[in-house]
Amino acid sequence: MYLCDRDLRLLLPDLRVLVEEGSDPFDAEVQVQPASIDLRLSHVFWRPQRRFPVDLRRTRLLEIQPRRYYRKVRLGLGETMTLKPGELLLGRTLEEFTIPNGYAAELIGRSSFARMGLMISATGGFINPGWRGRMPLQLVNFGPNPIRLVAELPICQILIAKLTGIEERPYGDRKSVV
Repeated sequence: MYLCDRDLRLLLPDLRVLVEEGSDPFDAEVQVQPASIDLRLSHVFWRPQRRFPVDLRRTRLLEIQPRRYYRKVRLGLGETMTLKPGELLLGRTLEEFTIPNGYAAELIGRSSFARMGLMISATGGFINPGWRGRMPLQLVNFGPNPIRLVAELPICQILIAKLTGIEERPYGDRKSVV
């Protein structure tokens, strides 16, 4: 079962939410919803540098760092990033957080933006216990009009569920299970 707002507030110290330097702080009064937590868009984006065919049959592709094909862009205060129809942009959440042991989470886009043609996706949208970081986001404009993005916009949300017990190996633990 997903946690409700009361339980999300109680869990906040264990989530250890931090934001990028110079950004507005995490505000539980605004960001904690009835059964989710709103996460905001970071100031950092990655734009594709060039178009080239990607052959998924090549095994080396798994070894390639995708970000080397992207140009990093950091928005200043009040600046916007325009996402043209059919365009892909990589981003991340402004909030860095931890999923504590005994919990798992799911990151989903906001339906209000989907109705405008903006798909917010985290391909690895399921988050295991023990994970910490800023969630990477794929932003795609499926609509007919350009979309202007601004940093610190509440772009997605996480749903948190309590597990039936404490996991034997949290995310990133390379030790074998006994």
